[in-house]
Amino acid sequence: MELNHKTSKKLSAGKFYPAGASVRDGGVNFALFSQDATEVYLLLFDSPSGEPTDVIRVESRTRLVV
Repeated sequence: MELNHKTSKKLSAGKFYPAGASVRDGGVNFALFSQDATEVYLLLFDSPSGEPTDVIRVESRTRLVV
């Protein structure tokens, strides 16, 4: 599957801590550790069996955390 960035959500650079998904400031912060990743995409779904509603290319990186 080829991934292309597509979302209507407001995005901003997140925090590198804590790891995982954290609800904060009216949104959700995603912090994922990867020493070797060249690209990271976050896919959001409205239904477990459906197609992704949002495909977000994560570009911000701090200390090996995307």
